[in-house]
Amino acid sequence: MARKCGLAYGRYQTALAYAYIDGRHSPGVGEHILSSNSVFTEKEEAENQESKLRLIEIIRSNQALLLVGAGTSLRLKYANWQELLVQLEDVAINCHDSFKRSEDSRLDNPLAYAQSIKCHIVEHDGGGSQFYAAIDTLYQPKEDPNCQDFHVQLVSLPFKAILTTNYDVVLESAVMELCQRNRAVNAQIQSPIHRSLVIGSDNPSGVSDYFLSLLEERPQRTIAHLHGIYNRADSIILTKDEYDRFYGTDEKPGWTMHRKLVWSIFATRRTIFIGYSITHDPLDEVLDILGKDLWRWGSNVHVAVLPITLATAARDKAKRKKLQSKGIDVYFYEAENNDHSALDGLVNELALMFSSPPSPTVTKPDFKPVTDGTGTQTLREITSQFELVSDRFEKIIKSNDT
Repeated sequence: MARKCGLAYGRYQTALAYAYIDGRHSPGVGEHILSSNSVFTEKEEAENQESKLRLIEIIRSNQALLLVGAGTSLRLKYANWQELLVQLEDVAINCHDSFKRSEDSRLDNPLAYAQSIKCHIVEHDGGGSQFYAAIDTLYQPKEDPNCQDFHVQLVSLPFKAILTTNYDVVLESAVMELCQRNRAVNAQIQSPIHRSLVIGSDNPSGVSDYFLSLLEERPQRTIAHLHGIYNRADSIILTKDEYDRFYGTDEKPGWTMHRKLVWSIFATRRTIFIGYSITHDPLDEVLDILGKDLWRWGSNVHVAVLPITLATAARDKAKRKKLQSKGIDVYFYEAENNDHSALDGLVNELALMFSSPPSPTVTKPDFKPVTDGTGTQTLREITSQFELVSDRFEKIIKSNDT
């Protein structure tokens, strides 16, 4: 019964999604639609809406992963990739003024540039403590709660697991805030088990528990950090040498433990990417590394939600083709003047769409189990009872749909 009811509700959600997209549902608060001054041709806009449907279907499976990038933390004034490097440049110059800034290196080869910054700091401060102290200062919690409604809605979506390349703990704060809000509505709701897990750095038993939890119907709400966490210097993956060491790249080939773990995650789950940029991003490095032996080239296995503007449309669309060649479809939202409110609207729309299904009006069956005289129900009797409850649920779904 549970499976059929779940499928019925899934069809209900999909019908709502099509209604949102094809105009049968009047636009409301939080709904994301492209403006009349669109960056797309008619064909491209249709393709973008198909990508949105694919995004919805992947989330609806309840089996997808969410991979979160720095873009989701910028609204809380955390540093992005480029801002982090600028801050580290300041630290390097304070250690010794022989360090020379290079905007070209920062933009074109950030991993190698981060490596040169770190080497300079290590050489002149006797161990690199200032390098990691800067990261700690930049990404430690800023306020209470250390999140916004956007983050709470994001972690409320039915993802099997949440991973991030961020060093901050915004998502952990969002899980805690979500729990508090739920308990305010219903004191009987139990708090989820939530904590930070650093992939490749935490003890093997913790990593094992994380993977085993993915097999559960309601896994632990653990936020898995792929590239470290702000207050653990040994976990940070930022420089070229660290990427080589953790992922086993061409310079340092090998099937490292970190690569095995990350490979296992992405090989077994479809993934939604949110908070990553079109310009150079640490995600590019991970995709280039894992894509050589993992992605199904040219197929839309995963979906990335990315910003697009009129000024950068050509570059953005070229990036989409590159990602699609790696098996990652792209759904664009408009972000003119660095306004990402359309992303908030999309997440709000998804949160409403995937809120708890309507409760059946009949909470208990009005029949008694019938047995064959031995205390065991016959297959026909079980099927009859199954269909009775399922039909009732279908009627409830239809009444909500109308």
